[in-house]
Amino acid sequence: MRNIFYLILKAAFGWFAGWMGGYLQRRKLASETARADTAEQTVREQTTVIHNAQVREEVTNETAKLPDAPAIRVGDAPADSAAGKLRDEFSRD
Repeated sequence: MRNIFYLILKAAFGWFAGWMGGYLQRRKLASETARADTAEQTVREQTTVIHNAQVREEVTNETAKLPDAPAIRVGDAPADSAAGKLRDEFSRD
């Protein structure tokens, strides 16, 4: 009887040790996967930030290249200018 109890106890502890080892491995794998996902997300976010900064710099540079136009009142603008077209299209007459 004592041997049967010993064998059952040994089998139970063996099963529990195997289950616990598998559980710990799965937990470690899940932790590493979550850490890798977080790192990938951070890389994507930083890439987006860098891209947005580059686009913003390009727009600033292109805007700086635009010629300066003298200030003119809409009412005094020539008819072929954008201000003149705006005046003609939206006049309240």
